[in-house]
Amino acid sequence: MAASVPYPKALERFPVIRQSALSVFDNCALSSQFSTEHEQGWTSHPAARGQIVHRTIARCLEWMEETGNESMAVDVDRAMAIFDDVVRQADVPVDGNPLGDEVVTIPLREVAQARITVKTWALYTRWSVKDFAGIEKRIEIVVPYPDGSGGVVQRTLTTKPDLLLITAHGEHAIVVDWKDTWGIPGEKQADYAEDTISEEGYFQQRFHALVVFRRYPRVKHVTLREFYPRYASGTATDRKGKPINPVREATIDRAALPDIEAEMSALVERFDRAYETGVFRPAPGSHCSYCSRPEACTIFPSARGVGRISSPEEAERLAGRLNVLKALQKQTTGALRSWSKAHGDVAVKDAKRPRVYGPVVRLETRKPDAEAVKAALLQGRDPAELYVTREVEEFCVHSPEEEHPFAKAAREEEERLLAMERAAAERKGARRAS
Repeated sequence: MAASVPYPKALERFPVIRQSALSVFDNCALSSQFSTEHEQGWTSHPAARGQIVHRTIARCLEWMEETGNESMAVDVDRAMAIFDDVVRQADVPVDGNPLGDEVVTIPLREVAQARITVKTWALYTRWSVKDFAGIEKRIEIVVPYPDGSGGVVQRTLTTKPDLLLITAHGEHAIVVDWKDTWGIPGEKQADYAEDTISEEGYFQQRFHALVVFRRYPRVKHVTLREFYPRYASGTATDRKGKPINPVREATIDRAALPDIEAEMSALVERFDRAYETGVFRPAPGSHCSYCSRPEACTIFPSARGVGRISSPEEAERLAGRLNVLKALQKQTTGALRSWSKAHGDVAVKDAKRPRVYGPVVRLETRKPDAEAVKAALLQGRDPAELYVTREVEEFCVHSPEEEHPFAKAAREEEERLLAMERAAAERKGARRAS
């Protein structure tokens, strides 16, 4: 049955929906409107730097594919020559292309940063060119949604992965996404603990999985790999001396395809409906920090949560405030600890229950890792011997009439250790008896 096209304005304005446009809408419909209306024809300096880095790496990969080299380290001068040519942007159409590159304004300070990123990438990364399936290759798929009268609306979605690799006899696809930033997300994300990718990467992962599964029927697994070229040397370490991993990734199996198709279909329909009706609902979040018109948002700034900062000036002001608060907290904590040691607990006003500031003694147990437990078992030792417990005094606000969480944790830990000791004794007794 032919579709009745319930949202003609949206289809006329967006005959093809880009992954980036749908991603913005997924976070905040109002931000999507601002982006469409007020973010055309210009690019921020950091975004321009990112585009130059992406274009340069793409050309380097093309040269590697042509020559069979798996690294630009064999000809770093060529990589930098490609970079210098890309910065000129002489081959980019001045009038732009809705689905392609466009001329960007990039100041010299950003050019210098981009040069370092490209050189680091060229020197310290290797890529299996035999697995290349597409370098910035544009891919389109069709996603349907019901038109309300028994038919379906066929919508075209498009994306251009930075690099697509297909390995394991065509069963595993890897989508590489270059991240030209110093910021690397944590090991785990709070909202979806199974992933180690960024919030933006979560949407990219599902979108690219849909595209790849549709275009490559043999592929069983799709991995989104966020690669941070600035750390590509592998020699950088964090403040604790731990090596920084320049890669964050997560994998989706083909079994998830029906769910992704249903989710994307609903999202595309909501996208069309919003642009047809002109009703764009805002939603706060970290994306507020990248909004093109934060002053026009209907959400009050203080209610935007983690996205409340909307300018470099405000970020600097809050960073300064945080620095002062940390210093004040350190001074206050030291003074209170000294007073409490000399005069006892300090009463704290609390409408719910009596609370005091003072010392709390808790047990701190150093637990062995899996390798240590395995080694102990191979040596015939009891793993319980590897647990080292000591008393730790900590000053904090607590309720003296209730069992403090520290005390409860210490009691539970002590009970566990006693249970392990009893089990160990029983095992030794059983061995003697046998």
